[in-house]
Amino acid sequence: MKPLLFLTATIMTINVSLAQTEMVEELTLSNGLTVWLSHDSSEPKVYGTVAVRAGAKHSPNTGIAHYFEHIMFKGTKRIGTVDYAKEQPILAEIANQYTLLKQANSAAERQEIQKKINQLNIEATQYAIPNEFNRLITKYGGTGLNAGTSYDYTVFFNTFSPEYLEHWCELNSERMVAPVFRLFQSELETVYEEKNMYSDNMGTQPMQEVMKRVCAPHPYQFPIIGSTEALKSPDLHAMKEFFHTYYRAGNMALILVGDFKREGLEELLERTFGKIAPGNAPKEEMPKPKPFKGHERLDVKLPIPFVSGAAYLWQTVPNTHPDQITLSLIQSLLSNEGKTGLLNKLTIEGDIMGASPIATALNDHGVFGFFAVPKLLHSRKKAVAMVMKEIDKIKRGDFTDKQLQEVKLIIEREYLQQIESIEKRSNLLRDLYAQGRTWDSFSQDLVRLRSLTKEEVMRVANLYLGSDFLEIRKKTGRYPKEHLNKPPYQPVVAPNQGAQSDFARHLDSLPISDIPIRALDFTRDIERRTLTGNGLVQLFKTTNKENDLFTLDLLYFQQATKHPRLEVLEYYLDLVGGGGWSNHEFNSELQALGASVTFESRDSFFVIKLTGFDHHFNESIALLSRFLFDVQAEKKAMKKLMESKSLSDRATKKDPTTLSKRLLELARYGEDAPYKTSISKSELKKIKPADLIEELQQLLRSEVDIHYTGSLDIDTIAPQIVQALHANDITTKGEGYSHIPSIVQQQSRVLFAHEPSATQAIIKIYLPLGTLKKEQKAAIRLYNSYFGSGMSSLLFQEVREFRSLAYGVGGYADFAPATIANGKTDYVITLSTQADKVVQALKLVAELIERAPDDVNRYANARQGLLSMARTYYPTLRLRSRQIRSLERQGYSKDISLMIQEELQHLTQEQIISAHEQLVKGKPITITIVGNRKHIDLQALGKLYPIKEVKIAHLID
Repeated sequence: MKPLLFLTATIMTINVSLAQTEMVEELTLSNGLTVWLSHDSSEPKVYGTVAVRAGAKHSPNTGIAHYFEHIMFKGTKRIGTVDYAKEQPILAEIANQYTLLKQANSAAERQEIQKKINQLNIEATQYAIPNEFNRLITKYGGTGLNAGTSYDYTVFFNTFSPEYLEHWCELNSERMVAPVFRLFQSELETVYEEKNMYSDNMGTQPMQEVMKRVCAPHPYQFPIIGSTEALKSPDLHAMKEFFHTYYRAGNMALILVGDFKREGLEELLERTFGKIAPGNAPKEEMPKPKPFKGHERLDVKLPIPFVSGAAYLWQTVPNTHPDQITLSLIQSLLSNEGKTGLLNKLTIEGDIMGASPIATALNDHGVFGFFAVPKLLHSRKKAVAMVMKEIDKIKRGDFTDKQLQEVKLIIEREYLQQIESIEKRSNLLRDLYAQGRTWDSFSQDLVRLRSLTKEEVMRVANLYLGSDFLEIRKKTGRYPKEHLNKPPYQPVVAPNQGAQSDFARHLDSLPISDIPIRALDFTRDIERRTLTGNGLVQLFKTTNKENDLFTLDLLYFQQATKHPRLEVLEYYLDLVGGGGWSNHEFNSELQALGASVTFESRDSFFVIKLTGFDHHFNESIALLSRFLFDVQAEKKAMKKLMESKSLSDRATKKDPTTLSKRLLELARYGEDAPYKTSISKSELKKIKPADLIEELQQLLRSEVDIHYTGSLDIDTIAPQIVQALHANDITTKGEGYSHIPSIVQQQSRVLFAHEPSATQAIIKIYLPLGTLKKEQKAAIRLYNSYFGSGMSSLLFQEVREFRSLAYGVGGYADFAPATIANGKTDYVITLSTQADKVVQALKLVAELIERAPDDVNRYANARQGLLSMARTYYPTLRLRSRQIRSLERQGYSKDISLMIQEELQHLTQEQIISAHEQLVKGKPITITIVGNRKHIDLQALGKLYPIKEVKIAHLID
């Protein structure tokens, strides 16, 4: 069949799939609230979202929209309080004091007002029930509770178990009816921590400078979190006005996606969400961004020396404009998942270090452009000229009909992937609502996409990518950082922890359906075949009844720490040709079938992932086979890898997050730390293409698990797979799951790395628990739910909620696979805090580690939280067989959800206390810190723990 006929047949298949996706029901409640329902029983959970068309642009540079997102977790007049009538006058006075703070003329006056605010907060806390909303979400089957603020909208969401639908609706409608600004002091400090976290990201300030030039005078020019001055003097009265203006039913949507019960749902929604105040938000005319005139320039600073770079931006149109569909197609012509774009080719062939299109479209404005990074010590102008040459090809129509059809196919395949899981579909619906669109309008976009012609692509490219643009040039340097210091507040004491509001008692009275846990069935959920006599090639199939899209994941069990060249091989395969094709030709052959391939080196295995359409399965896997078993030796690719390594190392030196990860690895594993086993720059110089081809050949002879998700019969695909993978040549036993035992110290210690540009300190702590018995693992799992997992945990509550000593804080148990004899388990704690709070935060964390898990209410909530996780743990379609096989390879004979359910039936609080006493209390801890020594009281810290400084260079190569 000719290539264009292949493409036509594939698009016709997608048409059939789309005809079966009438999956969204649209309702409007009596108060005007939009409701979108998408029933899907493929996963035993519901993803609930409330979206509000109110974002940062509606409160320019004040941070009010973002503040309000945080406040919506603090309860209402009925949630989070033991006596709102007595609490309310104190909260009103706190709001008045913040108004006075904003008007204060001197530092002394500000300090006096802040002391008054602090006293009032301490007084108000006697009526507050901290974290009750979060605890109730957890109690009634909720997991993944979160929210987010963008320029155009705010969104609140979480996953929950279907039997708690009524409870979820009661809770989430109540928070939208009567939110209360309580515990504001601690939340304000938390926002300060968030601001400092963004400040440490090297890309934040450069991006803000770009937004200012691209969008001004439109409010998009300002940061979502608000200005430093606004954060220092928040206006609670303005926040209340913001709520009453924008949180109205006509400006909001409820989105439910998942396995909910449809019968009686409208009545439930009217009774709950129908209480939200009716009305619409005012229509506001936003100022339009200032147009570019001719070739404008903007220099931005990045602290990466020796690397040049530039970006070009053109102003385009908002996300609802019809031309955005054509712009997305132009973007795919330049760069796409199949690596066949014009800029992909420039990068892969080594003409430039890297280039990629930039496409952003918000509700009121859009930009399109590219960034280009020349090869080390090469000309920026030359790199830009090469990219512009490729853009000119699109403007002239210098691309084939085959290329046009291929990128359409890519976009449509992405659509199918986007609606497969309930979470992705929910996010899509959220975006559509925020843009003022409907599900039908999205479907029409796809119809329009199919009809686009070369002439239309040329028209749009010439219309927008003209002579008026902004050139952004990278300069080496840093911007001065705005550090927000903690206010002079005493921490609030929360006397009502574990108390219950009248609203909570009301929820207790609601009926709950008895729905058993839906767990993975290792026999029924998948089919399996052993493809070779030695048992080293196993095929697992999950049936896909939704569409014609298949995924084929090949997991070759070789560990990255034992085979460090695999990490290099991952990138090498993305650059070279094979099977008689160049890399570009190979990917084009795949793309003509609607297929693409990715390579990834993981700790325990190497993954080759083929994605495509079932009606082209045989052709797709045959192409992959031809490539894999005839990969070419290309010296040019090695030079490209060296350049990428140099750039990566330079970026890592200035990235506190990556440095912190590596410092923890060094602390836990010493010379066996995974980053130390990676190929260094000097080692990479010695590697030849032939070495990597030999590595690939050894890999392809190793034990492999094959995970197919699609609609074809397993016995139909098995012979094709055996032939394509040369399965009978696979004779090397796999190495199983990787496990590195951690170092056990005799005393607590601190490893410190000085990063002078850091505003925050990133702290990681590990506590070796040793080799655990089955019952000890069960106890530690529940202890983790109590101590470190989620917003209701002891760690989150004490460190963030009550004392605002960190923005990000949490803990987890890092269990060894059950199949590892004498495998070691560690408990890991992470937090990021202002540098001047490090000693205070570490003292508190150390005290919490020692504290026995004896709080009865927190224990009950921890049990329910763990059970809720088990109920919503069921994986998405394309992860099912991998999850089952992963559990089997780790020594489990049934789903972890069932195991947790059984554990909870037998565990008692006394057992958790005993496990803590034996495994946690009094044990040495290792603390790692990446931060600026000028702002951390290392002298005071040294009185608590011995400190060893680690040079940044020791964490790089």
